[in-house]
Amino acid sequence: MSKAVNKEEQKQVAFIILKAVKYLQTGKDKLASFLRGSHSKIVKELDKKSGYGALFLHNIPIIKGFIDQLKEMEFIKSYFIQTETYSYPIIILTEAGKKVLEEKLEIPLQIRKIIKPITIGDSEKNTYSLFEQGCKPNEIAKKRGLVISTVFGHLHKFISIGKISAGQCVSNEVIKKILQAKQQILNKSSLKELKKILPEEITYEEIRAVLADKSLYHEKR
Repeated sequence: MSKAVNKEEQKQVAFIILKAVKYLQTGKDKLASFLRGSHSKIVKELDKKSGYGALFLHNIPIIKGFIDQLKEMEFIKSYFIQTETYSYPIIILTEAGKKVLEEKLEIPLQIRKIIKPITIGDSEKNTYSLFEQGCKPNEIAKKRGLVISTVFGHLHKFISIGKISAGQCVSNEVIKKILQAKQQILNKSSLKELKKILPEEITYEEIRAVLADKSLYHEKR
């Protein structure tokens, strides 16, 4: 998922990065830190006149996303510097990148949303195994000596990746009420707001389970 940068900003962002690449000729990580305005030792040695801190409003992952886009569009490329003992990559301008700088062309860039991978540990796998055997969440909690919220937390991960559906651990009636409540509060995503307008017996764990099942949510709405 990505968010477009407005025209004026996209022109400035691309120009700032390309100009920094032209004068710094450093690696991607150091370049992103430099543009963010990092105070680390590895950045202090660079020329501060080449756009230091110019993208301070963006975080490092977003800045790296901008750099990746310019690389994908072949305005910049990696070049390996060879020493006697090892080689290391730096980023340099391509001929197309030089033309953008010279003619101050507008380059469409987007803010890319970084989605962190979901990690599943042994405890979650044990819960999933019991669930697959037909155990209900409360039964799994008793068998494993866990509180029910922990069990739902484990199942939430499997719902998020589509291994199981919310309907396997939450009743259809409860699902319907949660989805209706979600429609009522429109774009607000606060669990607290949802809980307020739902019957008291519906738990936070059930709400999280339903909201994690994205396919179910999109189908119902």
